Amino acid sequence: MKSHVSDDVREEFCLAAENAQPKTYPFTAALLTKLQDCTDTVPAGVCDVLGIPAGSAYSVAVQEIRRKLGVVLSSLPIEHRGSKLKNAPVKDTDLRRKV
Repeated sequence: MKSHVSDDVREEFCLAAENAQPKTYPFTAALLTKLQDCTDTVPAGVCDVLGIPAGSAYSVAVQEIRRKLGVVLSSLPIEHRGSKLKNAPVKDTDLRRKV
């Protein structure tokens, strides 16, 4: 399904990627969910930062982030899926791998 996401959401994603410190994952579960079907093209510099091919769609970037983290949104701790903390950054220490 093709999807277009607002400029504000895409900009939030790009800024998070560009300003990320090593070993941190500054993407919220809510942000990744908004972009999971987005077919807009990620800027080349952000693709480079994420280690994905230039010209990739945001949906591809989200898939790669999830793959690298080894999780899917359903495996995030429940507090990251609730409305209270839906915009809290997801840290690698917050992630639980499915076995």
